[in-house]
Amino acid sequence: MKRESSACVLLCPQFEPNVCAPTQSSCRQAHEIFERHTDLIEPLSVDEAYRDVSENKTGLPTGTQVARTIREQTRSELSLTASAGVAPNKFLAKIASDWKIPDGLFVIQPREVDSFLLSLPVGRLPGVGTVTEEKLKNLEVQTVAGLRRIDLSTLESRFGRYGLRLYELARGIDTSEVVPDRPTGNPRLDEQATTRYVITQGVVTMQDPTILILASLADGDKHGYAIMEDIHVFAGIRLGPGTLYGAICRLEQRGWIRAVKSEARRQPYRITAAGSQHLKEQLALLGQVVRTGNRRMREA
Repeated sequence: MKRESSACVLLCPQFEPNVCAPTQSSCRQAHEIFERHTDLIEPLSVDEAYRDVSENKTGLPTGTQVARTIREQTRSELSLTASAGVAPNKFLAKIASDWKIPDGLFVIQPREVDSFLLSLPVGRLPGVGTVTEEKLKNLEVQTVAGLRRIDLSTLESRFGRYGLRLYELARGIDTSEVVPDRPTGNPRLDEQATTRYVITQGVVTMQDPTILILASLADGDKHGYAIMEDIHVFAGIRLGPGTLYGAICRLEQRGWIRAVKSEARRQPYRITAAGSQHLKEQLALLGQVVRTGNRRMREA
């Protein structure tokens, strides 16, 4: 079978107006459609998943055809739209899936990676929020082409461990695989992994991801996708759009964050003074939990 790409991101279903999250039943039915085509599915949330198209049960010759078929089945069987991205790796597939929201298919062929990336604003890269983007502008970097001109040592000195990630993203490199058994953050499914992560790392779960979002916004304004990627970088956890925007709605209602005016295509958010105080208090409490857990592990 011809392997067109290694990963495909599919978003389904799309949100209804004024609704913060899709329904569980419609998303479950959508994932059942995914499973007709491959067992290599890495859920990011109830409404988003990576799929490795090299494992294709239906015998379709390319990832593009698989994605097109799934979109057609989602529309005909569930009356739902879905955006899909097909690319050589997960990072590029995620960007591609956002390219034609809410109902489109965008494909990045391996030979097209450079032409697609070079003109891309650095703000579209995973984890690049307002602060990082401003630091890059100080280096006279506004596009991926400009980022490529910065050597690895300079990026690491300016951005720490994220410097290597920036260096690789600018070259379209993402070696992460589609992992079907990756924890989803659902406490009923990931109880042991979640408990271990809280005790050893001091990070809350996606059952209530408000601390993760507030921590992401603590160093500057970010739009939703940048928040998701930021959390993935510093916490190793994937928040899908449904989980993220449901939490954002709750945070806005509590007055802990607010939307800020912007001419950009994506809506940025800013942490408020009340949100900063809540973050400080919760991190202090979480630190106590971690210290207690570490002490118990040493005593065990």
